[in-house]
Amino acid sequence: MTITLSEIAKLLEGELLGSPEIRITGVSGLDKSQGNTTDNGQIVVIANPKHLIMPIYASAIIIPENVQESLLPLLPVGEGWGEGTMPAIRVKNTRLALSLLLNLFYPQEKSTPTIHPTSIIAADAQLGRDVTIYPHVVVDKGAIIGDGAILYPFVFVGKAVQIGAETIIHSHVTIYENTIIGRGVIIHSGCVIGADGFGYVKVDEGHHKIPQVGNVIIEDEVEIGANTAIDRATLGSTIIGAGTKIDNLVQIGHNVRIGKNCILVAQVAIGGSATIEDGVIIAGKGAVSDHVVVGHHSVIGAKAGVMKDIPPKSMVSGFPARPYRDELRQKAYMERLPELFRKDVTTHHKDTKTQKVDKLIS
Repeated sequence: MTITLSEIAKLLEGELLGSPEIRITGVSGLDKSQGNTTDNGQIVVIANPKHLIMPIYASAIIIPENVQESLLPLLPVGEGWGEGTMPAIRVKNTRLALSLLLNLFYPQEKSTPTIHPTSIIAADAQLGRDVTIYPHVVVDKGAIIGDGAILYPFVFVGKAVQIGAETIIHSHVTIYENTIIGRGVIIHSGCVIGADGFGYVKVDEGHHKIPQVGNVIIEDEVEIGANTAIDRATLGSTIIGAGTKIDNLVQIGHNVRIGKNCILVAQVAIGGSATIEDGVIIAGKGAVSDHVVVGHHSVIGAKAGVMKDIPPKSMVSGFPARPYRDELRQKAYMERLPELFRKDVTTHHKDTKTQKVDKLIS
């Protein structure tokens, strides 16, 4: 694909600085902008203005809107600098610009709707229009697959599962019975959706299993990373709100309710019946105890352990989780303990010597 810089500026709703007729053929990373030429057809996204001081071998750059034109880099020539500045487009959001450019220049190959003969589909399963089902997929009784959905090899879809239109289920995903998945969902390889929640009662003989008869509901535009597990509810539903993005290796317990547009980073664990309200961000290895409520638009730091309810718009870290500034202050005190201990020991020795001298004098 070849597109002019003016067309890209229009797509990104940005401000063009430079020739509108420059032709762009692809997107390059800053570390890949090489070749000692500036007419290579590549465009580079510069998120951090400090990178403007280094040679950038590209035909044009994308920069934040607050970067002044006077700060644009000179055109590199060989190991030195030539005359003129690098053509650029100023945008409000460089990361969004990168996403739009990648979709433009590297569009995902569309599957040709087909049902592979090695797939096993129950007689009463309902398949929408333009569905793609790859080899060795199993679709059980009463399942409904929406228009344009794609099921990659070795996916298992249980009884009475509902999968919305344009949803993509990657290889080796297991979806237990009665799960409801919305429109435009992406579930990556190895996920298990709807396995039994971890529910037991202690009895004299050991642990008595509590039947898990609920289901999982995944709303529209959710993305779930590889090898994540979302347990079915004991009663009712485990719910993942619309627009939420879940990283790899996340565990979500039974009856958890996650709001809309949340972010759960890798190895997060959410205990049963916890509630994560809208817009919450949980960093890597963060954990939320069962029945806890995390208020909307809160941020939970990496490796934090949330043991009690958190008010909306909080920022917490540490274990047990506490307000971020309090945790930083506690860490600062902890780092000073060795120094304080040495001072205390020195003071004690001085006091002991003084007492001995006083006894001799008296």
